[in-house]
Amino acid sequence: NFMIMRNEAKDPEIRRNQQLILGPWDHGTIGKSKVGDVDFGPEAVFDANAANLEWYDRVLKQAPAAQAKPLVPVRYFVRGDNQWREAENWPPTGFEPKPFYLRSGGRANTASGDGRLSMEPPSGEEAADAFRSDPDDPVPACPVTETRPLHAAIWAPVDQSPLAGRDDVLVYQTEDLAKPLTFAGNLSAKLHVSADTADADWVVRLVDVRPDGFAQNLAVGIQRGRYRDSLLDPKPLEPGKIYEMEIDLGPCAATIAAGHRLRVDISGGYFPLFDRNPNTIEGVDTGKTAVATEKVHHSAVHLSRIILPCETR
Repeated sequence: NFMIMRNEAKDPEIRRNQQLILGPWDHGTIGKSKVGDVDFGPEAVFDANAANLEWYDRVLKQAPAAQAKPLVPVRYFVRGDNQWREAENWPPTGFEPKPFYLRSGGRANTASGDGRLSMEPPSGEEAADAFRSDPDDPVPACPVTETRPLHAAIWAPVDQSPLAGRDDVLVYQTEDLAKPLTFAGNLSAKLHVSADTADADWVVRLVDVRPDGFAQNLAVGIQRGRYRDSLLDPKPLEPGKIYEMEIDLGPCAATIAAGHRLRVDISGGYFPLFDRNPNTIEGVDTGKTAVATEKVHHSAVHLSRIILPCETR
C-alpha cells in the first residue's frame, strides 16, 4: 500500500523510494489506451515493463544512472482531461473535500425519477427512497449486450445507462454542468440507510454522463450491512433501524466536462464484481435468500452524501 509505506515505513530510504502510478486501466489493460468502452487517447499508452525495470535499477541494483534520475513519487491520470499529473504524495494537494447531497421527493428510482445530486443540503424532511434488492435478479456490474457476455469487462469503464432504467437502482444526478469539475483523491459516501432484512448490501457508483447519454462508471464501493462496524464481528441489521454507513469508493482522478452530468447510482448488488448477498444472516451455504426492501434516507437530520476531493483553483 503506497500511502502506508510512504507515510509509516521506519526506514527513510524505503519511504523515499515508493512510487505510485495511477492510470485509467483495469486489471488486464495496463498501458493501453482503450479500456472497456472508452478510448482515453494516446496519453494513456504506458510502458509498464520499462517503468518497472527503471525502478528495479534504482532500488534493487542501485545503479548510479538510475539513481541520478529524479523519482516522481506520484503520477496520476485524470480521466476526462486524459492527461497525466504529478504529485509528491497521495492524495495530491490542491484539492478539498466537497459534499454532494442526495435529494429527491421519494422516487429516485431510475434515471427518470426525481433524484438529484445537489451541493445544497436538505433543510427539512424529505421522503426516503426505497428499492427492492433480489439476489436472484442482481444488478449486473457490466450491462450485457450481444457482444459482451455477463462475465466480461466487469472492472472496465462501460456504458452504465442500461442500469439506470432498472427500478432497483436509485439515481441521483446534477443538472448539466456549467463548467468543468475536477477531483482527485480518495472518494467516499456517507449514507443513512435501512432495510427490512437481517442483512443487505449498499453499492455506490460514481458516473460521468455525457450529453449523448453514455454513462461512464468512474468509481464504485460497497458496504455489507453485517460488516458495518467490523469485518471480524458481523452483526445482523435491525429491520427498519436507520444506520449511518461510510462507503469507500477508492482513489480516483477525473474531470467532468461542461455539459456533462455527475451521477450517483445506488443499488443492492453489482454482480459479479461483488458476490450476491442472500440478505440473510445465515450465509450463502444455506441456500436461503430474501428480497430486501432497502431505503436511503436524506433530510436535515440524515445527510446522505458523496464526498469528492475537488480542485480548489
